[in-house]
Amino acid sequence: MRKQELGEAMASAAGVRRPRALPKWLASRLGLMAVLARSQRVVSTRLTEATGWRPERPVPGPSWF
Repeated sequence: MRKQELGEAMASAAGVRRPRALPKWLASRLGLMAVLARSQRVVSTRLTEATGWRPERPVPGPSWF
């Protein structure tokens, strides 16, 4: 799931507009925020294969909250 999709789902559930991301130039000046500003791609294939775990709700929606 991408940050944008999560932001849209949370905003929809709260009945507000989707939050906007920080511009890259600003995030780079905030130091620690740079980690949060870049994409965090995680593949959980090994975990799911080893444990059989699957998300209860793979796609967030209003019922997710």
